Amino acid sequence: MIRLPALLLAGLVLVGSARRAVADPPVTREEVARLLADVASDKYQVREAALHRLEAVARAAKPFLVERRDDPDPEVQRTVRRLLVLAGGDDGGVPAVDVAGARAEGLVTLSFRGTLADALRALDAARPGRVRLPPSGGQAAVEIDAKARPYFEVLDGLLARDGLEVADGGFDGAGQASATVPNGEPLAPPAYDGPFRLDVHSVSSTRTLGRGKATRTTIGLRLRWSPAIQLTSYEPANVVAATDSAGHAYHGVDTQPSGTVGFAPYGRQIGGSFASTLSVAFDLPPDSPPDRLASVDVRIKATLRRDRREARFDVSGSPTLPATVEVPGPERGRTTRVTLESFGPDPDRRVAWNLVSTLVLPKGVGGGAVLPCVELPDGTLRGTYASGSRVVASDGTLRMVERVQGVLPETGPTAVRIVWFEREESVPLVFTLKDVPVR
Repeated sequence: MIRLPALLLAGLVLVGSARRAVADPPVTREEVARLLADVASDKYQVREAALHRLEAVARAAKPFLVERRDDPDPEVQRTVRRLLVLAGGDDGGVPAVDVAGARAEGLVTLSFRGTLADALRALDAARPGRVRLPPSGGQAAVEIDAKARPYFEVLDGLLARDGLEVADGGFDGAGQASATVPNGEPLAPPAYDGPFRLDVHSVSSTRTLGRGKATRTTIGLRLRWSPAIQLTSYEPANVVAATDSAGHAYHGVDTQPSGTVGFAPYGRQIGGSFASTLSVAFDLPPDSPPDRLASVDVRIKATLRRDRREARFDVSGSPTLPATVEVPGPERGRTTRVTLESFGPDPDRRVAWNLVSTLVLPKGVGGGAVLPCVELPDGTLRGTYASGSRVVASDGTLRMVERVQGVLPETGPTAVRIVWFEREESVPLVFTLKDVPVR
């Protein structure tokens, strides 16, 4: 029997995109200018539609893109340079997509010796991600010397010392995960790429009646990512290469509808998780099909936000509000001004606290890239949900009215943390899964 773990999904919405039967109409300079303006929109659907159209016509639009290669708007310049790479041919010295930068958000360099609990705190300081241990856990002695290793590879190695693993749901919108005792052996070892982890969680086979018919095998996959980035969407996974132990090659079958899986604008509803499910399929030969594949290379095109920034406000005791902090940005001389206007228990709701904050966001950063949470006296994090509108004004000002729900300590939270991501880009993720069952 194949074990299928329960998985909390992060509010998915499927944006359909039927394959075109005819070629796209010619693109004009005016259309390219309009689409590039839409790339900086605060609305996710507008940005995505513009990017998809630009990617589809990149080759035909190359002369107009070259004209905008040195655009003064950094977001437009990054988009144009990526599109010129996609257009192929002579790119005029335009660098490739900054895949290394996106993956680097999930690489960890850490040298530590001590208890598991202390090691996890050191990991949280190196790369964001808080892990809750069981009451009896955390005392195992661990030693780690990692140099630029994928985040989940390091985290999995630490937890394994105490016989634990990250729960199926991964991290929640507050940047926190739970460690739990594994429920049986994994179907295959996980694969890692930067801040991502991909593992096999189910295998199912369907055989068509009739002599000489192939067996269709579908492998269910679970994708998880760390709080260092924010995943906004991804396209269906595809198999780049697959071989069995004898070296025979197998090809994936395209069973997924074309389109993009996008996440709810804030991706941080109570109980939501930074995890999702996807699948790949194979048609195995009717005669002597393999039981397992030695290697499966899976490619996923993802759109993510990175360059994480955080503003923290101490609200223990009787804080003086409003309070303002200036957070340095990734570019020299640029800061983001964050003001916590008010924070306290809701007089009409015994188990709710409200917070009101204002951010003056950099150009191109939308409200969906901002994730508030609170920190409790025991160090755990609690997510919030929007109880008022989130509208970014023309000058980049975002005013948020949020609610923290659930039973809180009498003293209330000790800190308010407001996290946001300043850069959005599309990157190809490549995972190599080993020893994968197919029957």
